[in-house]
Amino acid sequence: MRRGRPLVFVRTYQREQVLVALQRSGSGEVELPYSPLLREGKWQLVEGEGERVAQEGGLRLQLAARVGQRVAVTWVMPGNVAE
Repeated sequence: MRRGRPLVFVRTYQREQVLVALQRSGSGEVELPYSPLLREGKWQLVEGEGERVAQEGGLRLQLAARVGQRVAVTWVMPGNVAE
């Protein structure tokens, strides 16, 4: 694993999903394909600074730049909401 690359994970409880991205240095962009583990839908930013762009087949995350500290960005998609 390269130092400074973003770490991303998704957790699901019943129908609600939480997406957390950790930016370890600089700024970063991550592209994630939709899958059974990452559903297409209406994600809401709940913590941190970052941009989420829905695109055909997946999500693109643009994470805020930080120097000297790690950045955590969290999105949530309630189970009863769909785009």
